[in-house]
Amino acid sequence: MMAAVDAIASTTSSTTVTPSTAYSVTDPNETRKQDEARAAAKAEQTRLDEMKADQTRAEQAREQRARADEVSRNSNGEVIGTTISTTA
Repeated sequence: MMAAVDAIASTTSSTTVTPSTAYSVTDPNETRKQDEARAAAKAEQTRLDEMKADQTRAEQAREQRARADEVSRNSNGEVIGTTISTTA
């Protein structure tokens, strides 16, 4: 009976090494790779945030131009209050 208990205990305490746990926390190469991966992810997120901000600014500028254009047109859609000057 003791042999059966030992067999069960040895099978339940066995561990499987996966790629993520194969390296020691103090492995300099793994630490460097993790740092580089975090830096790359952060740079990508920053790039996406900047693109979104640029798109938002462009959209706001278009809306502002559209509002200004609406203000300077009469009910017929003709431009009013604008002086066009052409010089040669």
